[in-house]
Amino acid sequence: MFVNEHGSMDVARVKGWVVLTQTCDIVNFAEGRDLVAVAPLVKAKLGLMQAVAKGTTPAAAQLENSPGENLVVDLTKLCAVQKKALAGMRRAIGFNSDETRCTFAQTLESVRPLRISRRPGLMDP
Repeated sequence: MFVNEHGSMDVARVKGWVVLTQTCDIVNFAEGRDLVAVAPLVKAKLGLMQAVAKGTTPAAAQLENSPGENLVVDLTKLCAVQKKALAGMRRAIGFNSDETRCTFAQTLESVRPLRISRRPGLMDP
């Protein structure tokens, strides 16, 4: 989604980043645990938006409080960044309720080949 026709990263297509690691794991520092999982927030075409709404794709998920129209969390492009990289980012709340947060977590569970843990957003070691 954000690799252009020349094979280079086109970060301008990324509309934001979603932190998938749980807050408790972000604030607790331990040796060798200085990374957090993030995924890009990208503009989706109608077909992908419909699949996400129906829950028929593990490739993307929706935020309840999306910062724009037709934006999804691209779960095919997960990456790890150092915790300190989050310090300069503006924090926004993705969900208002436990119900919608749980639905998002269930989408993450379906991405088992990527070793996502059962806890919302935490990458397995």
